[in-house]
Amino acid sequence: MYTSTYSGSLEKMPDDLNNIVRSARKNNAQNDITGVLFSDHKQFVQILEGDKKAIHKLVKKIKADKRHSDLSILIDETSEERGLTNWHMEAFKVNTPELEKWQYLEELKNAYLETFKISSKQLVNLMRRFINDFEKFT
Repeated sequence: MYTSTYSGSLEKMPDDLNNIVRSARKNNAQNDITGVLFSDHKQFVQILEGDKKAIHKLVKKIKADKRHSDLSILIDETSEERGLTNWHMEAFKVNTPELEKWQYLEELKNAYLETFKISSKQLVNLMRRFINDFEKFT
């Protein structure tokens, strides 16, 4: 799971996001990677699942992508099973009025690393519940 900031203009973001998702679906399917991408204004959160080497190669590619900046790995953990089966890339736009809400992710990371020690499976299940209820919030 990582966060990053979109480095382009807000006017170009819908086109860039569509291109990112289209490319990710194709490439992720070829590399047996599954995942979900959340965007809010210029902020991204993405969860990726797959072979550790393939994921690290992909993250390196994302770090080099000029559309992303300030990429920060929140969680890098091995899981015994996938929670996002058959989702080579799903994307959700989350509209929050305050960008400060993204600070919650940093707090989640710190809590995860220091105290909670929830498994990546539990985290993915939490995100799946969020996704399933997403339409209720928009």
